[in-house]
Amino acid sequence: MQAECVAAATGSVTAKDGETAFIHQTFGGYLKSTVKCMRCRYESNTFDPFLDLSLDVASSVTASLQSFTRSEKLGLDIGYKCSKCKVPVAASKGFSILIPPNVLTVHLKRFNFRGGKVDRMVDFAEELDIS
Repeated sequence: MQAECVAAATGSVTAKDGETAFIHQTFGGYLKSTVKCMRCRYESNTFDPFLDLSLDVASSVTASLQSFTRSEKLGLDIGYKCSKCKVPVAASKGFSILIPPNVLTVHLKRFNFRGGKVDRMVDFAEELDIS
């Protein structure tokens, strides 16, 4: 829908055009990805637009969001090279919702890595506080 709205309005589909379309204004937000060096504490941040979030299934949507935003440790075996230290280091990586959308769309990943379906119930509240 996003691509069609932008193409109809502008004749092309660029990232900047997409931010002005109705779909992005309604469902669009921005994620902040932070990688922090465990050696010098330097933080590298990237910002990406999103229209929906793909979340691993947990007991509730709130728990799925908490899992999505939880920092994870990256060991030396990952091969992350700090931009400041210029050497491979251990790091932590995490996501946060920098700018929330007006309407949050979530996709629950209902299949596991072996192709089996996750069939447990997921609780969700009528309102969701994503702060």
